[in-house]
Amino acid sequence: MIFLLCPVALTIVLAIQALNPFSKVTWHRPSWSANPFTFGDPIQLFHLTGFICLAQGIVTTVRGLLSPEGLFVEAAVPAIIGFSVLIGVKIMPVIFKLKFEAAGA
Repeated sequence: MIFLLCPVALTIVLAIQALNPFSKVTWHRPSWSANPFTFGDPIQLFHLTGFICLAQGIVTTVRGLLSPEGLFVEAAVPAIIGFSVLIGVKIMPVIFKLKFEAAGA
């Protein structure tokens, strides 16, 4: 359920941001060289957040496999959230193609 909910929620948030008058006229595609804390370009923050959640989930899962207590299913939730947010980040330029700059620009 979470896997499907994150891209839908991301679409709703970015739709609201597309109408925000303080948002930039055009957004940049997700990049590691862009500042993720630029409020006028919201996709950068979601790009960073997706990778943070994915890394947290992987580390928590590995730690659970190596610990004597064992692995709990909940340890994979951050990785699932991170993966689904990254999928959402990848499809946002398709949904909001007029808001994003051209791929070659």
